[in-house]
Amino acid sequence: MPTIDALIEGDWPYFWSSLRHLILPATALALVAFGIISRLIRNSMIDIASKPFIRTAIMKGGLRDRDVVFKHMLRNALIPAITVLALTFASLLAGAVVIEDVFSWTGMGWLLTQALYQQDYPLVMAGTFIVAVGVVIANLVADILYAVVDPRIKLE
Repeated sequence: MPTIDALIEGDWPYFWSSLRHLILPATALALVAFGIISRLIRNSMIDIASKPFIRTAIMKGGLRDRDVVFKHMLRNALIPAITVLALTFASLLAGAVVIEDVFSWTGMGWLLTQALYQQDYPLVMAGTFIVAVGVVIANLVADILYAVVDPRIKLE
């Protein structure tokens, strides 16, 4: 990656130029996931707002509204969002293949596309394996985040 190389070598003009050119591809890739996750969190917050423990937290009187929202409601609303984020990771990797091809970025997606054009099946299988390992790691991180967000879940 030329961006990482520029950072390591201290080539700051090239590094900042490279970051500026990353804005549009990153935005195109993130907008799909952002819409799904924001809608899911909104619906979860609406559902959790009517739960008895939220009404109890509000009635305590000692908590600010902000504390009730962030400490009680948002923590419980994040549980389904974490699941969807882990599942969305695979589609983000697949979308990166298309984004790299459209924006002419030479990355792993571009390499896989070229391997498909040239019928380099060992390279395609290796790339698929790397993507599969990434999805498994994303699911592992999601399981660990469940224990962080939800105190009822214990890691053993």
